[in-house]
Amino acid sequence: MRHAPDHIHIVATLARQDGRHPRIRGDIPRMHTAARAFETAWGLEPMSPLDETARRAPATGEKEKATRRGLSEPARASLQRSVRQAAALATDDTDFLNRLRDAGLRVREHHNATTDAVDGYAVALPGDRADHGTRPVWFSGRTLAYDLSLPRICERYEPALTPADITRAHTRISSGPSGPCRTHAGCG
Repeated sequence: MRHAPDHIHIVATLARQDGRHPRIRGDIPRMHTAARAFETAWGLEPMSPLDETARRAPATGEKEKATRRGLSEPARASLQRSVRQAAALATDDTDFLNRLRDAGLRVREHHNATTDAVDGYAVALPGDRADHGTRPVWFSGRTLAYDLSLPRICERYEPALTPADITRAHTRISSGPSGPCRTHAGCG
């Protein structure tokens, strides 16, 4: 249906003639893929892509488990907060993983089969167990939120400016359009 001069809404019903529930898992990414195809086919202005950086909400079962255990929030929410804090303070991937351990989380590293370098991780809250207490409930970084995968976190450690960029900036500032500043003490 045309909602306004600049966009339309696609409406679908979830009712099935046979009475079964429709399968809608993963519909949002598929909907975005279909929208990109329509935009290309009809020469429409593209919408912003689905970047998958949104924080994932805890599932109903996770919320119920937190309630049963008397916790104020589900494990996923606690882990997201702890991982974001460690990522914000860390200077490299080793420091990041150590900060997770220092925060009291269980940490499992994933190593590349050929290089043996760490290329992923999973975290679990101590005491959060599944299968009648037989194993910890692990969340990979990407499962917590797309931007919490180890490769995305490591992007933060890349310097935005190189030493050459800083030198070039200092040179431009000191020479400026009219030469060095003679008005302020310490300039130029």
